[in-house]
Amino acid sequence: MTDTDPKIQMRLAAMMMAKTGVERLKMGFSMFDMSKKFVTASILASGKGNDIHRQLLIRFYRDDLDSKAINKIASHVRSK
Repeated sequence: MTDTDPKIQMRLAAMMMAKTGVERLKMGFSMFDMSKKFVTASILASGKGNDIHRQLLIRFYRDDLDSKAINKIASHVRSK
């Protein structure tokens, strides 16, 4: 479902394509950083912040990684 007028969608697409690849990449990094801040705040508010790295991995990658891989990565990150 979309409630955006097709003319606006085309205009937005044109504006995005007018940016350089580096500009679009920086926008993506910025959006990921903001998402990480929101998710971190949510984890801390839930009281599960004692294992923040594992909780972040679960939230971002639970559909891509099994629990064994998540635990292994979290252990590695904690050891650094």
